[in-house]
Amino acid sequence: MPSIVVVLGYVRRMPNEMSRQMARSLLLEYLKENGTGQYTNAANGVTELAISKGLVREGDMGKIAAYRFAQIHVRELMWQLLVQGILTFGQDPINNSWPFYSLTEYGRAVVRESNPQPYDPDGFLSAFRRKAPTAHPVVLAYLEEAVHAFNAGCPMAAAVVLGGASEMAIVDLIGAIRDAIDDPTKKSKFVEATSSRKSITARYEALRGKIDGMIGAGQIDVDMHESTRSDLDGAFNLIRRLRNDAGHPEMLRDVTLDSVFMTLRLFTEYARVVYGLIDRIRARSASSSAGSADSGA
Repeated sequence: MPSIVVVLGYVRRMPNEMSRQMARSLLLEYLKENGTGQYTNAANGVTELAISKGLVREGDMGKIAAYRFAQIHVRELMWQLLVQGILTFGQDPINNSWPFYSLTEYGRAVVRESNPQPYDPDGFLSAFRRKAPTAHPVVLAYLEEAVHAFNAGCPMAAAVVLGGASEMAIVDLIGAIRDAIDDPTKKSKFVEATSSRKSITARYEALRGKIDGMIGAGQIDVDMHESTRSDLDGAFNLIRRLRNDAGHPEMLRDVTLDSVFMTLRLFTEYARVVYGLIDRIRARSASSSAGSADSGA
């Protein structure tokens, strides 16, 4: 059974094992400072990182369990990194094969440029602020709560709160488009279609229809076109499904830390697309208003 401690107001269930996603993130972090070495040292380093970050149980038994899973995952991941050209086996002419390894030039660039992970709350949230600097304060507050819940070992709480962050971002986008519509009849129709009385799914569908119309009318730049179609739709639906899985008792499904981990990482790019779109719509609207004012003058 997992041990239980209280962290940040949540009941944290400390896992007895290390997931593959956790091991991959920690291995890349380990490789930043250890570009050459051998497999057993890497597995031990990943274990120590997991313990230092509070991701697995402390104590001898917790370390033994974590190391056992780290050995399995790190060995598999190193072969995967070899295929991807990130690692090569061997570190010098004498130790020139497995279990020794070295980062390739490409691999050094990959680990150097890898983004902070949700396991590093401060780094992850700082990276989010850089990529989506105009995100609504409510979005950031919900995201912070989701990251804390994730790190407290509470995936269902994290999924529900992250769904709230996504909903606020969509509401913000609805508001930006509403404010940019000049025609009173069209604006009234859009306001009704995206009313807060409707479900977020219905509001999103109405929003998506309006965005399609703006794309057709050339009101959204070409470089935002594909991002809007793919990133926005895919991320919104994934986050919504995860939230529903966690937040509706009658349809409760297994919401894991791994699924929340992947969704948190996706959320940064999702928010970047949403707020990039909002910024461009507002800038275009402001430019049109300024042009009208100049004409009137």
